[in-house]
Amino acid sequence: MKTRKGLFYQGGPFLIAILIVVLVFVYPNGKASLSAHEKERVAVSSHTNVLIGNYIKNATMEDKMYIPYFGSSELRRIDEFHPSVLAKKYDRDYRPFLFGKAGTQSLTHYGFLISMKDELRGKKAIFIVSPQWFVPGGVPEAYFKMYFSPLQMYDNLIAMKKPNDGDRYYATRLLRYGFIQQQSILCDILREVEKGVAPKGFHKLYCQIQYELLMQEDQIYGRIGIPQRDLKQYTKGLPDEYSLRKLDELARRIGEASSTNNDFQIKNSFYKKRLSMDIKRLHNAQKSYDYTKSLEFGDFELVLSKMAELDMDVLFILPPVNGLWSDYTGFSQDMLQEWAKKIRFQLEDQGFTNILDLTTKYREDYFMQDTIHLGWRGWVAIDERSFPFLENKTETTRRYEIKKSYFEKEWANQ
Repeated sequence: MKTRKGLFYQGGPFLIAILIVVLVFVYPNGKASLSAHEKERVAVSSHTNVLIGNYIKNATMEDKMYIPYFGSSELRRIDEFHPSVLAKKYDRDYRPFLFGKAGTQSLTHYGFLISMKDELRGKKAIFIVSPQWFVPGGVPEAYFKMYFSPLQMYDNLIAMKKPNDGDRYYATRLLRYGFIQQQSILCDILREVEKGVAPKGFHKLYCQIQYELLMQEDQIYGRIGIPQRDLKQYTKGLPDEYSLRKLDELARRIGEASSTNNDFQIKNSFYKKRLSMDIKRLHNAQKSYDYTKSLEFGDFELVLSKMAELDMDVLFILPPVNGLWSDYTGFSQDMLQEWAKKIRFQLEDQGFTNILDLTTKYREDYFMQDTIHLGWRGWVAIDERSFPFLENKTETTRRYEIKKSYFEKEWANQ
């Protein structure tokens, strides 16, 4: 007697083929048509529906004006000196598209990259590499699941001809997560990719039907709930004419006025809500933190491999950790320098030489908005480097050489 799974494998492909035809003709997959106002709203929203979808995000990123800013929760903390605010105030010919929320790390950014391969080819980008991503196990399942996009994954699986090193690594990483392990057919597909075999036959049909269903869902729900973030309110107090000196002076004054209830130059609201109740417990609580050995190095390599494939021109930013806070918690700035050295080596060894390492700026006043997030003078320091980089239209020749060894555990643990 045949099992249900066996019967499904026999008759499934035929039924799926019929469903695909119905979906393609009943729900045509066109690109979204967005007004300039809608694009501006989408770009600064960091809304989950936008990030994990393709419909709205890709239509916006098709516009050459929009530059991807990859990072995490620092991109959500908008103030007077945030990149989106400065670009609007000084009417620059680019606008940041924010790919960052708490928990968006390298594996999530890889999903964004594979979903925008046509829109990102040859494009410039900013990538903020947060040290706190690099805990031993990499991105925790709760965070990864929150922003994991099956739509983007199936899109990549359908297009796959022969799995490369990045495809195989990504399949291995996905199979580590419990919510993926609960999907038996997907696990079968990913195990084949691990072996170097692209989806075919029933597996490819399965990927196609999942993709079509998810695309329809994206088109229906992708626009829902996108907030309107008013950037004009932040531009009013900025100098009329762009001046790094004036911006830095203003950032210092605002930072000082905004951090009066603590000795760490941390924004008052953050300190009151997140730290003040536990301040005694946090003394010397971060002595054991170590970001130099982590699966995240392999996940980061996944991002680099796709950026190299797309010939992207990327400025990588390594932010500091608040020095006053690290003095109190015992967090090792020497360890952070080892982390930065390792990241710089991984980048430069493969041809990614455009790096802004700010990790030595941990003693700069009002550089950080809180314990680990850039703000005030930190954003101004970034703008000093990112503005000319993004404004420069001169074509440059990039020579990337992706090395398989950076995917391996030996490098992660070195």
